[in-house]
Amino acid sequence: MKPGKEIQITSSSLNGDGKWKTVITSSDGENKSPQLSWTPVENASCYAIYMIDTSASNWCHWIAKDVKVAELELGAELENSRYIGPYPPSGVHTYEVMVFALKDSPDSYKGLFYSSNSSVDDIIAALDVSKGTNGNILASGVLSGTY
Repeated sequence: MKPGKEIQITSSSLNGDGKWKTVITSSDGENKSPQLSWTPVENASCYAIYMIDTSASNWCHWIAKDVKVAELELGAELENSRYIGPYPPSGVHTYEVMVFALKDSPDSYKGLFYSSNSSVDDIIAALDVSKGTNGNILASGVLSGTY
């Protein structure tokens, strides 16, 4: 994923060993969305956030639309957001949080919440269009962890 400039994402919900903390999981924890922060992107009117389980056919655990801030507290309740924490059926899974800085709200959002086969390419293609014009993504970043 490389649309736009790179956003450096940090999270206190990720342990130093690269494992997501139990509190964000729905299977063993409190099902709270992870704490996230990044440097605000100039000219971004909003951000889109996705969490995908790349070990389970890109199962979509989180979609947050039209986010107006660059820092989210643990369990942040956002308008236009749906979240269900990791609950891997077996073994260790990799969960990627993707943040996209957008000029404007996109014409559409792709990726089905709580479903598999969310194509990252389709997500990017949809977010990159606003008012029928390409070039809506200013910057993006990925934070990856396991559980």
